[in-house]
Amino acid sequence: MANPKVRPHMVFYPEDSGKEISEARQACRWLHEAPNEQLTPMARLGNQDYYIHEPAMLRNGTCCIPVRWFTVGAVLFAKCWKMDAISTDVREGWRVIQCDDFTVSQAEFLKTFPELVQDANLYGLPHPSKILGKTPSTVPPTSSPLVTHPQTNRLAPRCRHRNHLQLWASSRKRGWLLTMPTPLAPHCLSQGLRLLIPS
Repeated sequence: MANPKVRPHMVFYPEDSGKEISEARQACRWLHEAPNEQLTPMARLGNQDYYIHEPAMLRNGTCCIPVRWFTVGAVLFAKCWKMDAISTDVREGWRVIQCDDFTVSQAEFLKTFPELVQDANLYGLPHPSKILGKTPSTVPPTSSPLVTHPQTNRLAPRCRHRNHLQLWASSRKRGWLLTMPTPLAPHCLSQGLRLLIPS
């Protein structure tokens, strides 16, 4: 990670390359099958950090929850769940619509969760932490619950950018996608991959 000659060649997001697959990051296992929590949990867009499972506001005024980051060519995208502002007799909040077909380009993001918390009243929106319900999910049950407070990664003072290092290991019969948070990666690599591969 610290080697300036190697760092530009490292890739931290899966890539949607259509039907052409030439690298592990373009295969279904990394792009679609790996749990969201095992992929890079954030994207730095400009000087703002957007995390998965945190509400965010888009430039058109709608709100969503990114659940997975991926690239198409050089452009970063997020698979997102939609959010609808709802009002009951007692309170206002959000209904989350867990959908698999809502994709958002990096250029469409406007406000991170902390910014949305501060500015929700200016837009006449409920507080983004008030999730009142969600539609039936088509998302696998292993998916993480919604986060309505800042990620611990966001609060860590020394952690400026969170990436996960994906390693592909294979044998004759099967392949494994190995994931390590990058602060741990150099230590794990020095210990050898044989410790990480299941028998």
